[in-house]
Amino acid sequence: MLGRRHPRLTSRFSDLYDTAPLPADADQPAELFRGVVCILCGELLESGDERLTGIHGSHE
Repeated sequence: MLGRRHPRLTSRFSDLYDTAPLPADADQPAELFRGVVCILCGELLESGDERLTGIHGSHE
């Protein structure tokens, strides 16, 4: 069930448990978006790449 609802999470860690990720449910979001503010400092994110990760480039 976890793999069907959170496919990116399970595919990231599937090699640790020697399993193959299940296909995601059809209602899962097709576009990644973390928001418009940095999750570390709360400042507005300016670029599209920063909005995918949710973190300013200066924090990486």
